[in-house]
This record gives sequence, structure tokens and C-alpha cells, in this order.
Amino acid sequence: MNKIRLSLGYSLLATVLAGTAAFAAPPGSQPAAATPGHGVSSQTPVPKPGTGNFVERLIGELRSNGLEISVGYPKLWIEADCTYNYLVYHNCFGNNPAAPYVLLVVKSWPEEYVDPAMENGMVRTRPGYSATYRLDPREAIVVFGRMPPPARYMGLQTYIWTTGWVNADPPVPSPWNPDAYTEYSYLAGQMTQYFFATFPPVDFAIDPSVYGDRVQSFSSIDNNINNVVMENQSGAPWDKMRYFVITPDQRTDEAVRTVLGSLGVDGGEIFTEGIPTTFQGQHDSNDPYPYYGQNPDVGPLGLDDNAVDFLTGLRYSMPEDEHAANAWRKSLPLTVLRVRPSSGRDPDPFDEPLWADARPTVNEVDDLALSSGLSSLIDAVIARAKSQGLYLDTTDPQKKNPEKMIDILNELGQFGPQCREIGMNCLGDGQDASYFMAPPNPLDTGRIYAVVGTLATETGNGTYVGLSVNDPSLLKGVLNVDDTQLKGSAGSYESTVTNWDKFFVHFFTRDCAAIAGLTDGACTTITKQMIPLAGDDKAPGDADLHGKFSAGLRAYVVPNHERGPDPTLQLTPMLITFTRDSP
Repeated sequence: MNKIRLSLGYSLLATVLAGTAAFAAPPGSQPAAATPGHGVSSQTPVPKPGTGNFVERLIGELRSNGLEISVGYPKLWIEADCTYNYLVYHNCFGNNPAAPYVLLVVKSWPEEYVDPAMENGMVRTRPGYSATYRLDPREAIVVFGRMPPPARYMGLQTYIWTTGWVNADPPVPSPWNPDAYTEYSYLAGQMTQYFFATFPPVDFAIDPSVYGDRVQSFSSIDNNINNVVMENQSGAPWDKMRYFVITPDQRTDEAVRTVLGSLGVDGGEIFTEGIPTTFQGQHDSNDPYPYYGQNPDVGPLGLDDNAVDFLTGLRYSMPEDEHAANAWRKSLPLTVLRVRPSSGRDPDPFDEPLWADARPTVNEVDDLALSSGLSSLIDAVIARAKSQGLYLDTTDPQKKNPEKMIDILNELGQFGPQCREIGMNCLGDGQDASYFMAPPNPLDTGRIYAVVGTLATETGNGTYVGLSVNDPSLLKGVLNVDDTQLKGSAGSYESTVTNWDKFFVHFFTRDCAAIAGLTDGACTTITKQMIPLAGDDKAPGDADLHGKFSAGLRAYVVPNHERGPDPTLQLTPMLITFTRDSP
């Protein structure tokens, strides 16, 4: 069973702003804007939302309501930024090459601790600005503007970026849980360096004193606000104005909503990402995988060096019109503000615990026709390969072939509170997708690989699917094969697999032309520009992983629902390794 199940609802928490009882938005809920505490002068025309005059008027009204303001800006975090990421963090964080993030870059507060070693670590920023930030317990990050053109996915989410050590106290201080590290080393092998890392990063060492004093976390703290959430509240968001308030403080949320409402913004178009006091998922005691518990606490907040820091990103993927999407990405018509009260009042946190949303899923595992179809397809792929002089690789007797891909949510515990409990880097986890990955496999030995599995867009478990090629020497996504390319790829096996349209087959190798008779075009040539050759000492990254690739499979957002599928109810995709050497 899945560890992360079932959500609990929220009751609205009342707060008092400027002597008037009003309701602030708890984490994950989006109430309408409240009655303004300070009205806008009837003598002054209210500018249209989305115009430059509107931004100026909004800033003026926020300041007149006793709030400090600084102006930031949005910036794309793209594949090329891996150069900075690896230089600073020794990690490119498994970026999705098909869906770059829009990061919110903010101006640091004068008293805010900013680690100079992190400068430009995510994207290059202007002096005094950063894509990662600490949070005053009373402040808000506000982002608004025209949303992108229609696509299959868009979502905004805030993550904890780094934390303190799991155990900083003698007699055995450690940045992470040593038992968990050992267990995950067995499961993840050479990839463990990305799941357990400090900042500044160092190579593995027995002496913990050499580790950096922060733990790389990149872990979820809430259920994100995606296009389905937006549509359920205010209609389809594409090409429309939408407003987001990211804050741990109810009164600041209320103040921002009040001003937006006074300027004519419909309350339904405002979304609060309330930074909760706690966030957690439910755990099934029958879960067969290693489980070390959860750390639900989100914090400590504050601007000093002991506080956690955050990163907020907006991800946009699979647009209907790539030209229009690129134009939006180039212009990024978004405004980013940082807002906090000028007074030293006490914080008013969101006290209700936030639970991970349930994952609605079409049960593939109990579908006997689907299960037998997958087995038949795997057998058919192996038989066709053998007819063309390719055999199952049996070089490693410890390795199963075909091999199940790893469910990183359940087998590696990639869920924010679980990651924080053991000091693991969650690599930007979320509740929007299932994610399976294969361990690194060598390319420069003549091996040929096939990934075979159910296609979630055809089984009802995904709005879109991405099969990615990843460079494990950097943990960098370099290429994505989406469901439009995977659909129909099992068609040549229809004589032996009656429900072939529910599956996909895709091959990876250094030279697809050499196996054209096998693949029916469903093949990706992995070039040396994507993955450096084995032995290329000049290439960046971990030299021991040069010449290897890792396949990843994501299924995003179950149709007509707000969350991704439960991977325990999906049939596990399989990686098949072929060689020309007969056994």
C-alpha cells in the first residue's frame, strides 16, 4: 500500500485584521477576498489588472496599509543552468527537460542571512537578489500576471531548500540518519550522492566534521496549486490573470487579499499557498519498504542563518502551441513582490495540520487483462530481439533482467516529510505525478535497452506522460519522450498483445540505425552530447558515471483530478537489457 494516502480537509481559521473580523485562507484553501480595510478613493480610477499602472497602484495601496514592499522578478530555470547548479551544489536535481521552472527571484531583506556560497547557484541573479530565500514569519511572496497559453499542465509550489542537520548533537552528530543512508545506498547505488548531500557539498567521508552545516532538502511542504486546482476554483486559467499569495501568516494573507479586492480583483482569482506549521502524509503500517517516519514540521522560519530557506517555482508543460508558449516564456508577464508588515506584531500562523492529498488512481494491478498484456508484450519484445541476434544480458548474476524500475515515492520515500526526517534530498517531490526510475546503465558497451510499460494517458492514470533520458554523472535530464511519441509504439506487437494500445515500448542505445529492424522507429539515439562517453575525463560531473544513462518515467495528474496517480496501483514499468553476446 502507498505510504502517502488520504487527505483531511481544512476548516477556516478566523483572524482579526484592523479591528474587523475576517477570514484568512488556510493552506490549500482559496476563499474570496475580504472587505477592504482601507478603501480606494472614489476620485481615482482603478487601473485595469495586468497593466503597469495596476502594479504601481497595488504597491502604493499595500504601503498605505502598513506593508513594506520590495519588487523581484521571474526567471526561467532551464537545462543550461545545470552548469551553475553542479558547480555550487554538485547536483542538477533531476530537472525535467520538457518543463523548465519559472523561479521567483526576490530581493533579500536587509537583515536576512544570505549564504554567499549559494550565489547564482540556481540561476544567475542581479546583485542583492536570490532565487532561494528565508521567510520572515509575517511576510508574503506575491506573484501575479497573465498565465501561459493552454497546455496540459501548470503548477506552482514552494519547497524547503536546505535545513540543519538531522542530529547536530554529540556523541554522534550526523547530517542524516546513518541507517537510512546505508539502506538507500543499497537501493540507489551511485545515485546516493544526490539523495544525501550537504551544503557546501563534499564527497562521502566517515568524519562528519567535514560536511557542510546545511542539508540539501528540496522537499515539499504542501499540496501544490496546479491548473486543475485553479480551474476548479475560477475556471480555466490559460491566458488569464491569476494571483498567488505565498505566506505563513494569515493576517498578511488577509491584508494582500483585501488590497487586491479593493482594486477590482475577483477573490476567486486569488490563490493562497499557505506555508503550514506542519505537513504530513498517512503511513500504512503494512508497507513493505523501509520507513523511518516523518518530520512534519515546516521550519524554523526566520531570517537568521539557522532558519530553513525556500524556493518557489512555477512549472509549465506540454503546451498546445509551442510558438505561443515560447513567446510567453520569453516575456514572462509576471510580477513578483515581497511583502511584510512594517510593525513588529506577532505572527499569525496557519495552525491546522496540512495533510497530503489523496491520489485517485485507476487500479492497473488488479486488472488481469492489463497485467497479462504487459507480460505478453515483454515476452514478445524479447522474442523479436532474439530473432535479430540480440539476447538478454546475463553479465551480472545479481541483476534481474527484465528489471523493475524503482518507485521513488515508495521504495525511496521521496515525500517531503519523510525526506526531512532522515536528512534526504527529495529533489523537488510533489503530489502531481508518479515517478519511476532505472539505475544507471552503461551505453558504451554495445548494450541496447527497452523500456516497456503501461501508458498512463491510455489507462486513465495521467494527463501526460514523460519518459526521460538522464545523465547520472550530473543528475541532469537531457531529453524527454512524451506520450504523443509513445502512443502506438506497441502497435507492431498487436498479433500477440490484444490490448497493445494501453502500452508503450521504447528503445535506447548509442545508435538506433543499427537496430532499425527491431524498433519500428520507437528508439532514441543517446549522443555523446547528451551523455558523455565513458572515460571522458574532460566532461563535467562524476567521472565514474560517464557513459551511463538512467531512464525515468513520470505520469502527471489523473484526468479530472488534482493529483497524480498512486504508483502502487500502476503496473511497474520494466527495463530490458540486450546484448549481441549469446549466453
